[in-house]
Amino acid sequence: MVFVAGLFGIGLGYPGQPHVVNRFMALESVSQVRFARNVALGWAIMIYIGMVVLGWSGRVLLPELGDGESALLVLAVDLLPAVLGGLVTGGVLAAIMSTSDSQLLVAGSAVSHDLRRGRVSLFADRMVIVLLGTAALGLALFFPATIFDRVLFAWQVLGNAFGPLLIVLLFVGPVDGRYRLAAMLTGALLTVLISFAPQAPGNAVERLLPFFLALALAWQGARSAARA
Repeated sequence: MVFVAGLFGIGLGYPGQPHVVNRFMALESVSQVRFARNVALGWAIMIYIGMVVLGWSGRVLLPELGDGESALLVLAVDLLPAVLGGLVTGGVLAAIMSTSDSQLLVAGSAVSHDLRRGRVSLFADRMVIVLLGTAALGLALFFPATIFDRVLFAWQVLGNAFGPLLIVLLFVGPVDGRYRLAAMLTGALLTVLISFAPQAPGNAVERLLPFFLALALAWQGARSAARA
């Protein structure tokens, strides 16, 4: 039950991702929100039903398939004409590239606009994209083998980095700038370090220890800001 609740919790954070927020910002008027909602929900219903049907079909048609995440590509190549199989494969790759380049561009824009306070630097944007691309390559090579596990790990790092600070900001008050940075770095880096450990202490400790340490730092930062 805890695992299922955690999976549903991922959906709560998705609308706040920068490349998704941009879609909301692109709406021309409030009247378009209802239409956009209907389109998004209709598309999601079709996609999730299709995912379940695809998984069941893969279990029946490809019982010897070791990597379940490749079921779509294998079924497309085996069951569809060559042209349609190529279109499906190209569509999957296009979706992957679309998400990846959106995240990289948002990261570069954040450095240029937020950290540099509007002093736009094309060189800084490019360096951030190169560094993030290199880091992503390293994570793909050395971290969990399946895409699903990588996604869960990414949400774990993001949650431990920003979750404690956001909770304190919402329910306690302003946090001293030094403690903000310390809380974010503690949550993110400790999650990565524990995952690298050859004998990790277990899922509960891996997820909760960085979170509560970051939460303690953020809470102390709120107390420090209140005394200032």
